[in-house]
Amino acid sequence: MKPPVFEYERPDSLRAALDSLTRHGSKAKLLAGGYSLIPMLNLRLIKPGRLIDVSRLAELQYIVEEFGQLRIGALTTHNTILRSSAIAANCPIMVEAYRHVANHSIRNRGSTKLLPAQRTSGSSAVATSAKIGRKTSAVTL
Repeated sequence: MKPPVFEYERPDSLRAALDSLTRHGSKAKLLAGGYSLIPMLNLRLIKPGRLIDVSRLAELQYIVEEFGQLRIGALTTHNTILRSSAIAANCPIMVEAYRHVANHSIRNRGSTKLLPAQRTSGSSAVATSAKIGRKTSAVTL
C-alpha cells in the first residue's frame, strides 16, 4: 500500500518541533525511527496532514551520568544504550535486556521514548511531546 498524502517537515531544534506540533495539533504526527509509524501510514490506519521528523534532533540523543543518575534522551537508540559503558557499569540488567530488543537494524533506528507521543492526539500530543522532550529516565546508582 501507499501512504496518504502529507506535508513533511524536519525542524532543526526541539523548540521548532514543539512549535510546529502546537501549530498543527491533531493533524501532525512525530516521526522518529519510523518503525511503528510507517507501517500505519502504508496501511492508511492513520492519515496525518503533516509529519514532523525529529529523528535527527541531537538535543534528544544522549546518555549522561551525573548526580547519581543516568539520564537517557528520548531519541537515544536501542543500540546506543546497548553499547553504553555508563549503563553497563551502573545498570547491567538494562544492557542485558536491550540485547533482546529486535534485531540490529531496528535497534539502530528504534528510540526509547517517543512512542507515547505517537499514541496521543490533539492538545494531549503537545503536552506529552513537551514532557518527552524534557523528560529523562532516572536510574538511581
